[in-house]
Amino acid sequence: MEVFDKFFQQFAYKFDKGYPDMNNDQDVLLLETLLSEVIGEKFSLEEVNTAEGNKFIEDVIVKNSEKLGFELDRLDDQNRLYFKGIPSKGQREMRVDLIKLLSNIFPDNDFINITKETPAFTVVIDGKKHKFTVKGAGSEYGTSTIQKEGLVIFFYNSPINELFTPESLIENVKVLSGKYYDGIGTKPDQVKLLLSKYIENIESAANNKTALAILNDPLSSAIAIKKTYGNEFPLITGNGTFNEVKNTGAELSGLDADKWNPGDVFLQLADVKYSKAQALSDPDTIKPITEYNKNFVIEWGKKDNIDDVSTSFVSISLKNERAAAGKGKGYLKGFDPASEYGKIKRGVTSYNMTDDEKEYSDENLKSEITILKQEIKSEIESKGKDIKYNPGPTPTKRSQLLAKYASLKILKFILIEVAQGGGLGIEKSLGAIASYAASLTGVNCSFFKVVGNPTGEATVKTFPAESSAELTKGKEIEIIDRGTAGSIQIKLSLTSLDSITNSTEEFDFIMNIRSNGTGQNTIELNTAK
Repeated sequence: MEVFDKFFQQFAYKFDKGYPDMNNDQDVLLLETLLSEVIGEKFSLEEVNTAEGNKFIEDVIVKNSEKLGFELDRLDDQNRLYFKGIPSKGQREMRVDLIKLLSNIFPDNDFINITKETPAFTVVIDGKKHKFTVKGAGSEYGTSTIQKEGLVIFFYNSPINELFTPESLIENVKVLSGKYYDGIGTKPDQVKLLLSKYIENIESAANNKTALAILNDPLSSAIAIKKTYGNEFPLITGNGTFNEVKNTGAELSGLDADKWNPGDVFLQLADVKYSKAQALSDPDTIKPITEYNKNFVIEWGKKDNIDDVSTSFVSISLKNERAAAGKGKGYLKGFDPASEYGKIKRGVTSYNMTDDEKEYSDENLKSEITILKQEIKSEIESKGKDIKYNPGPTPTKRSQLLAKYASLKILKFILIEVAQGGGLGIEKSLGAIASYAASLTGVNCSFFKVVGNPTGEATVKTFPAESSAELTKGKEIEIIDRGTAGSIQIKLSLTSLDSITNSTEEFDFIMNIRSNGTGQNTIELNTAK
């Protein structure tokens, strides 16, 4: 025990509590790293799985599939449980909810350590800990973005004003075959294709939780819009007017169209009132985009703006309960010497992985990851005042190695090229990307996020025109670099400023630098729980 006493006395200062909290992922990773350095080889505190334990888990889940509402598809050799009816990508909260249901079929003291970020759980069997990750095997009712947006318009045009139950879906099957496609633009066939799966197998779909949720999520958004505005105005996406307005706003703002205006659909109250020509010619307007932004309602439920000035559109960003707040990688284009948008020419390597890098050996990747971690840590220690960063151990799986290398490459680019090239400094560069991802750009039009809810009422969040954001004063930025994942997480807080009321609002975010499944990594902003 004397050896351990000396060890913890030496390293106690590295832990927030003065000792390693074994329920804290960061403390566990730090302890693993320290022990690995002391003994000269990789040391892991991960759970040990046995064939008997895995078989026990499989049997229990199969026997209780009716209670869970999801059928187990398979348990692979990496202890990943794949459930039918859950989409293969995304739907993290759905998987977390499933874990909560799983916890009810095991004794409390045997079901421990639920991990929400990468949905997983640990079960104690015969005194041994077994860790399992919950995944989706895919759903035949999975939807594309176009289909989700189209479904909102479809239900907005339809007579349905309540969420479907298994019984009401069967009773209203004729609604699904109705011609409620006005406003969907050029892609109504994709919505028809999805709805045909329900029509052909209506009883099966009605008793499938995922299938029902896929309809009720956009339906809840449509109901929220109808409750506020009725359905006397056309709801549009992807048509001539929608695209023209988006393209004009992008031109006048100098931003990508979705960053100026994240609206997925517009409620069209009138024809365009403030034209591009007017925006460019008005002598009283400092920024043409400010004039053009007057086309959009600034208060949910209103049909006009300040002083009863009539307007043209309600911009609505459609999100489901589990959607990300926005993408931030587009911000980097202005600092990339390889991009046509590049503002600086520093002779650096782009933030994207090259074809050669994708072919690196595992050992080469590990070596380069170690170098990147050291460079990032050094940069933060020398120039970052309010940033906490403790690099974790290096992953072992090739897919994670590639993703980790790509994540670290982007992070280094931000901390050096964006921070220096933009004259922002390290902290502000991270805040600027998060603000961009959230569409708080200072030139954005007013828009509303309507967040669908497959089991209840959709919620509406207002984002005022020309709102901006900056890092919340006094709040530390934490960069999380786990050894068991290829992503990098950045926890930060933004304070937004409403340009009209001068009111402020604080938001806690998690910015993920992660794989997007294409061989490159993306930057995704999520609202912190």
